[in-house]
Amino acid sequence: MISGISNMEKLQDDGFFIIKNLISLDLVTWHLNDIKNKIAGSAEEFGISVSDYLNCTGRWVAPSQITRTISDLLNDIIKDKLEKLLQCQIVNKKSNVICKTADLVDAVPFHQDISYNPDNPYHFSVWLALNDVYEASGALQIIKNSHNWKIKPAVDFWSPYFIDKYSNKLTNQQTITLPISAGEAIVFNSKLWHGSGENLNAKDRFAYVTRWVIKDKEFPVIPKPKPLVFGMFNCGSLTEEILKKSLLYFNKYHDIKENSKEELIKTWLSYLENNSDISEIDIIKASKDLSKLLILNQAATLHNAGDIAGKIHRNLWFSLLNFLNAKVQVVKI
Repeated sequence: MISGISNMEKLQDDGFFIIKNLISLDLVTWHLNDIKNKIAGSAEEFGISVSDYLNCTGRWVAPSQITRTISDLLNDIIKDKLEKLLQCQIVNKKSNVICKTADLVDAVPFHQDISYNPDNPYHFSVWLALNDVYEASGALQIIKNSHNWKIKPAVDFWSPYFIDKYSNKLTNQQTITLPISAGEAIVFNSKLWHGSGENLNAKDRFAYVTRWVIKDKEFPVIPKPKPLVFGMFNCGSLTEEILKKSLLYFNKYHDIKENSKEELIKTWLSYLENNSDISEIDIIKASKDLSKLLILNQAATLHNAGDIAGKIHRNLWFSLLNFLNAKVQVVKI
């Protein structure tokens, strides 16, 4: 086994290292089954299929019924092993379960984790594989030595008009793809540029990701996020504003039974169902995207779930919100 000091040096010099057999395969299997059973129960709670539930989510942040057991049982194990490997004291800042499946295949563009948490940063992540992760199933990808680059404002890959400037410029010599086995973990610097490819073979790729602070270690200057006109930092509130103002525009605001985002979405679903002659939009597509937003909204409220790639709001923008926004002028494009 590599010595503790060598692991710290690898984290500082290379930006990452891999831990073989962080937990046993028996423990991996037990936790994966627990997570899948809880996801199935969450889908049943909404009266939908697991496929439909996963298609709208893909990430659950502790505290959540999805993460509760794995967080309670593994966080101390991970902490003890990492403190021995790195020869320092660490503190857990955040834990979440993420996945790619046959129902959730999207790539995640290159980004730096540290940029998304300027007021509550962490030094490194531990990405624990709960399945064997293949290159074609969306393995983690990193850009060599990019943890030494200047920290950039958060990359907003939820924007409908996002262009991945880094992926388009990179060569195979600049990136490393990290397929790993179940029970292994990738430890990587929060400044390291990383992402993941599309889940081309549609195999399950579940991971338990914990974020850690090295005690008494300072942080560099982290730029504040620069929200785009419609993206991950504001798409929720802007969507709600567009839908509300558009109901006023169509003189249907009185149809809302109560002041909640869920009721707002349901009112729009009813409106589209009863007004199928709006020629400027595909009513079927818009209704499907609204239904997915409803599932995401409910899952976020009840399960602390999130949309791992931002596709729910992005797709709704193109199928409905862009059309409505042209009338009510909430977002200046």
